[in-house]
Amino acid sequence: MEKKNLDINKRNYIFAGLWTFLTYLITAVHHYYTGIIYHTMWRAEFALYAIIPTVICLAALFIHYKFGVRVFLTVFTLISITFFFLVVGIWEGAWCHTTKLIFYFIGTPFHNAPQTWNIPAAPAPTDVFSEVTGVLNFVFAAINLHYMIRLLKGPMKPV
Repeated sequence: MEKKNLDINKRNYIFAGLWTFLTYLITAVHHYYTGIIYHTMWRAEFALYAIIPTVICLAALFIHYKFGVRVFLTVFTLISITFFFLVVGIWEGAWCHTTKLIFYFIGTPFHNAPQTWNIPAAPAPTDVFSEVTGVLNFVFAAINLHYMIRLLKGPMKPV
C-alpha cells in the first residue's frame, strides 16, 4: 500500500506542475494574441512577464518534491493562489471575459473596473479566439487550483 500512496503523491506533483504550466500557456497565448490584434503591446508583454511566477512556481514545486523543504511548497501555494487563480483565473478569465460575455449577451454595458483604477477598458467581444482563450484562463486556473489542493491534502490514507 505504501507504493500506491507514493505513486498517488508523485501524480499529485505532476498534475499540480502540469496545470500550473498549462495555465501560464493559455494566458500567454491569449495575451500575446490580443496584444497583436488590438495593437496593445502591454498585453503581449504580460505573456513574457508571466514567465517569472511560472518558473518560480515550478522550481519551488520541484525543490519541494525532491528535498521536502516545506517553505518551497508554501511559495508554490502562494504564487498559485495569488497569480494563477486570483489574477489569471478570477480577474482575467472570470471577470474580464466570462462576465463581459454574459453582460454582452444580455445587452448590458460592461465596465471591467472603475475609471479611477486607470485600467484600459475591456474591448467588446469581436474576436472568438480572444474570448475563448480568455474564458479558458478561468477554466485552467480552476483546474490548477483543484490539483494544488489535491497536492496539499497529500495521498489519501487507506481505509
